Amino acid sequence: MSITYVLILAVFGVLVEDRWLDIIAGLYPFRLLYALFFLNLVVLGVGWVPIVLQRCKRAEAPERAQNLGRFDHATQVPGTGFRVEDLKQYLRWRGFQVRDGASAPASGTAPHASLFHASRGRFSLAGNLLFHAGFLLLLAGAVTNALYRFEGSAILAEGDAFRGAKEEYRRVAESTGAALPAVDFDVEKISAEFWQGRLFFTGLEAQLLHRGGRDVARLSSTARVGDADVTISGFGYVPLAVLKDRAGEIVARAHVKLNIFPPGSEDYFHVPEYPHKIFVSFYPDHAQVDGKAVSKSMHPVNPVYMLRIFRGRLPVFTGAVKPGEWADFDGLSISFPSYVKSGTFQIVSNPGHPIIWAAFIVMGLGLAWRLLFYRKNIALWQDDAGRTWLSGRFDYFPRLNAGWLASLGEQFKAEAA
Repeated sequence: MSITYVLILAVFGVLVEDRWLDIIAGLYPFRLLYALFFLNLVVLGVGWVPIVLQRCKRAEAPERAQNLGRFDHATQVPGTGFRVEDLKQYLRWRGFQVRDGASAPASGTAPHASLFHASRGRFSLAGNLLFHAGFLLLLAGAVTNALYRFEGSAILAEGDAFRGAKEEYRRVAESTGAALPAVDFDVEKISAEFWQGRLFFTGLEAQLLHRGGRDVARLSSTARVGDADVTISGFGYVPLAVLKDRAGEIVARAHVKLNIFPPGSEDYFHVPEYPHKIFVSFYPDHAQVDGKAVSKSMHPVNPVYMLRIFRGRLPVFTGAVKPGEWADFDGLSISFPSYVKSGTFQIVSNPGHPIIWAAFIVMGLGLAWRLLFYRKNIALWQDDAGRTWLSGRFDYFPRLNAGWLASLGEQFKAEAA
């Protein structure tokens, strides 16, 4: 089932967008496959672990004489004058356990006598245990993320300070047991590049200042800040709104965070203690086409604000103002003299990720252990024709070990001369 699951995701990964792949991977049938896969791993592990531990404790018995002819690799050595004791001492120095063999009656092509048997790597199966333990850690990390993952978004402008309080988030995804992550940073600068002035980002990044230093959050990569990963996923402009009364005194002045990007988007805000609702659209590079307001590019070349102001349901102003111009209504005046760039920031905390990284490390150690300390079995024996053979059987790297075995025969043959 797991192979079928991977193949299905691979096909969809080629044919559909990433967001659809995430949706497919999160469907309940696939979650059930995950659960069954790890359940199967646990059930097999319960029965398999004791067997592996028992094999690691027990020294490997010498190969039965009649089986030595079935070894994968063999090289013939001189029957007389060959320094057997020197070879045994050399193998012990290399970490082999060396045991004298036992004679067996000749029968057909079966060996006549086993002179000695050497083995190394009885703990190699411990690498398998480590590798599969990594899967269990992987499961623990995935469950931790599922239960305690935090995901929130906030609209921040250049110069804003974000301290991670709940009220600073514009949206927080619901998650069982998720706590607010410790995240604290200042937005120093936001920059965006558009393809041919259209709404296609070729670059979007924000320079952040946090306790660990300076970092850059991008559309395609995260910045690690405190306990969370921060990315910038959207761009916009935050206008400075200034409100005057009849006497020309400024009664309100603040940057207003609105969803007014891309051009043509409209959002509204209230001024405290006033009954008006102010709707705002922003056109960075304003032009009129067929009587409609459009923006020729995404860059603020000719910025214009389109305003609709209501007192209750009664419209009291409709029109366009440029930065620094004033719109008069009900004895009040409002202007947007400047603006700063803003971005939509995604703040994500996955407390299970350290466990998942630990799982990959454990799995890597298991693979390395299995490859570095694999089993080697070597035997020196005589066949029924009286010929002496140095044979070996190895878990991995057969060609390399066959050459090593042949070099042993030559080395101790030369010494004998």
